[in-house]
Amino acid sequence: MVGFIWKPVLTVGNMLRMEKVPWIGSSAMHTLWMNYPHEMIFLERLHVSVSCDFEFGEFPFDDHTCDFDIGDPVMTSEWIQFKTADISYKDGDNKDGIIVDRLRLPFECHVVPKQAYFQSKASRIDSKDRWHYSYTGMHIYLKRDNLGKLLTGYFMLTGIFSLLSAFSFTISPDVVS
Repeated sequence: MVGFIWKPVLTVGNMLRMEKVPWIGSSAMHTLWMNYPHEMIFLERLHVSVSCDFEFGEFPFDDHTCDFDIGDPVMTSEWIQFKTADISYKDGDNKDGIIVDRLRLPFECHVVPKQAYFQSKASRIDSKDRWHYSYTGMHIYLKRDNLGKLLTGYFMLTGIFSLLSAFSFTISPDVVS
């Protein structure tokens, strides 16, 4: 039955790859719930890889923002409207965003939902008309929070290598040959 029901065509901004992931305990790739009186909820598990441009001009005191946008570029907002994203992590939903605290990187990571918004495009029928498409998503903020790892893992090793290289100049060339 689900094959005969309309499903949205979704796009993800800055997407590199998208892969459908089956539900645990089922070979189905999606599920459909019908709620009274007129609501249908279509769920599909996806693994999405996105890319973001980072600016390292302020290194080592850098921070970065990555936007993750998802929407339907085919059906107008008259037919489909996204709500502001719900973000879940560890203890369940958090409307204000989450802090991801298990990174192996020297960054503090905040994930904050974006307000749902409409993107306006020229009509395919009459270029004077504007059609509106619904989008939602999240902001991912990364801020470097641990200079200790940077100092010990990069600057200290570079300094030791430089000192050892400088020490080699004290060795007489006659001894080496």
